[in-house]
Amino acid sequence: MLETFVKTIQKYHMVEPGDGVVIAVSGGPDSLAMLHAFKQIREEMALQMVVVHVNHMLRGEAALSDAAFVKSVCDDWKIPFEYCEADVSGKADREGLSIETAGRQVRYACFETVREKYGAQKIAVGQNKNDAVETFLMNLFRGAGLDGLSSTDYVREGIFIRPLLDISRFEIESYCEAQGLNPRKDHTNEESVYTRNKIRNELLPYIRENFNAGAEDTLARTLDLLRADRDFWRVHCEDLFKKYGERRDGGTFLRDAFSQELEFFEKYQLLRYAVRMERGHLDDLSQAFYKRIFDLNQTGTAVELDEKYRILKTYGGFLIERLKSDADQEEIPTLYTKVIPIEARNQYVFDDKTVGIDLESIVGQLFIRKRRPGDVFIPLGMQGHKKLKDFFIDRKTPLKERERTWLICDEEKIVWVYGMRIHEHCKMTNATKNIMIISLGVIVEKP
Repeated sequence: MLETFVKTIQKYHMVEPGDGVVIAVSGGPDSLAMLHAFKQIREEMALQMVVVHVNHMLRGEAALSDAAFVKSVCDDWKIPFEYCEADVSGKADREGLSIETAGRQVRYACFETVREKYGAQKIAVGQNKNDAVETFLMNLFRGAGLDGLSSTDYVREGIFIRPLLDISRFEIESYCEAQGLNPRKDHTNEESVYTRNKIRNELLPYIRENFNAGAEDTLARTLDLLRADRDFWRVHCEDLFKKYGERRDGGTFLRDAFSQELEFFEKYQLLRYAVRMERGHLDDLSQAFYKRIFDLNQTGTAVELDEKYRILKTYGGFLIERLKSDADQEEIPTLYTKVIPIEARNQYVFDDKTVGIDLESIVGQLFIRKRRPGDVFIPLGMQGHKKLKDFFIDRKTPLKERERTWLICDEEKIVWVYGMRIHEHCKMTNATKNIMIISLGVIVEKP
């Protein structure tokens, strides 16, 4: 198992030497085996490990015993331990969610909080090959498309990693026994109350007995094929968006031509790509919803995605936009600019509130906005694009400050993360002739 674990990490570039890794540990066989495997490679890869354990407050004293067990393991293995608890049942009732969905939301919120606290690069979760197959079947019965059926990724958002996805539940339990580990048993996994448990305890045994003794392995291979198809569409949609779409101040825009020139499945995939770009996810959007979008033909009509986002039929295309709330009414500051020859730059004061950029690097008009899901830019001093979210995390920028930070953008890119860093392609060079001074305050000349 350890050999497969290491190969999976290497194949999908899950961690790099020196990375900080938040490891989600429930105390069960999967997560305990994963933690032990990480401990085996910790020194070789100079990993900075921290464990997070989440109590869903559903199992009373048994859950507290699980937490105490995980903490004792971390103490023995000299690994920092973080404990989170949340009333999952209460959250599900308040928000009209299933217990499974509410639990998943709580867990991932806790994981992200711990990652920010420690400045870690990755979050490791313990889904195995069997879990991925069960998720595939759950989504199949819900009527999911390509994204839903292939949703269990080895790496998601460059942060969440699943190093056990090539390893079966049987192999994990054998590893625990061979290594003398004594994982906790969650007896609710044996109760066919939730959909996943019914699939695990009733459907898959029936399939193995009556149709295919190696059903999990067969379905796992199908999952690999679906992931390859999905990855093709992601790349293809990037190219389609360059032709038919653009990011604007106010939302993500698709020109009318996309619905007139493309085949149906291309239109469908490109619209999903644009929605994810603006909204950050595709939750609760059925195929019938996308048909309603294609049926919009009158300027000013719209379809709401949820209480925060809508798609508006506007002149020349479709605008995916965030609806304004009272919290969004913060006054936009005044943007001051001044163009000068580069020879005159020493006559002005530059600091974290006033910068100078190469005038030729600006595309179109400048405008000011707040961050959006999926924002990327090339920070000064770097060569490749970086997610704005990761840029903030690397700087250890508090979440509230991220929400307050203004972005100065042109029609192509983020030019300046105010008070922090300009875009690499906007810096002054030996070839620069004129510079634009940008400030959200007053441009100050030296005495």
